[in-house]
Amino acid sequence: MISYKSIDKLKIYIKDNILYYDESPLILKTCILKNISLLPEDYNKIEVVLDPKLQNDNKLKEVFLYIKRILTNENIICDILDNENIIHIIINKDSKFFDTDSRSLTKNILNKQIKGVVSLKIIDGFLFLHQFKRA
Repeated sequence: MISYKSIDKLKIYIKDNILYYDESPLILKTCILKNISLLPEDYNKIEVVLDPKLQNDNKLKEVFLYIKRILTNENIICDILDNENIIHIIINKDSKFFDTDSRSLTKNILNKQIKGVVSLKIIDGFLFLHQFKRA
């Protein structure tokens, strides 16, 4: 797992449709503070709006655009970031949610505007929530 702030984009590569960073599968860690929308379709997708005025949001966008370019070059359709600066994150059965004491929670905590640290995985061009830890 690597923070998007300290990532060296040149160390990202794709092998067998899996993104790697150095020798390990790429798992990005980031802090999401606001602009979370839990979509009502069975509550299995989150949308996060990036603020172009914030330096951290722009850095995260840069990383996602670079990843999108790598995937596109491999003819993998990519649904990570759209043209309106919205990140699309899929919640699946492997997604985990924790409170500040590392106790397991449900995804219902995302119905509120909360601060948390998330780790994200990209599989077949889609962004999946690996873990959410309430901050």
